[in-house]
Amino acid sequence: MQLFKRTEKAVIPTPALPGTVIFGEGSAQPKTVQVRKIVIAQWRELFGAIQTLPQLLISVMTAPAEQRVGFALVALEQSLDDFTRIISVLTGIDAEWVDENASVDEILAYLTAVTKVNNFGEMLKNAQSVLGLGIPKAAEAAEQGAA
Repeated sequence: MQLFKRTEKAVIPTPALPGTVIFGEGSAQPKTVQVRKIVIAQWRELFGAIQTLPQLLISVMTAPAEQRVGFALVALEQSLDDFTRIISVLTGIDAEWVDENASVDEILAYLTAVTKVNNFGEMLKNAQSVLGLGIPKAAEAAEQGAA
């Protein structure tokens, strides 16, 4: 008895326009959203909307390597409400609609696009630099001298 049927290729949601993501593609009324920069007011809302996600991420990162996958699966299940609220804050779509219509791949596609548009990698580097969390100057100089 075959439980899973193999398909040729995974279906990846395709945006209607560049810089957009479609939520609820299989639903009666899918919603297309524009991926935008996160403004200060949205950051404030996000900090209020995120409840369990930071603690769950820390538990996954600090879990023993052989147990990390299990921790990640539990963290994903427990953080779905946070992801729904994040999408709602960033898109203006009602959280209940997101919960009932958006798929995980659509949410991940949107969050990946938001990460790129907002240049999170560079933002984290700049924050580390401002807070002095980067490599200490003496260690940095030693690394450059060794090269």
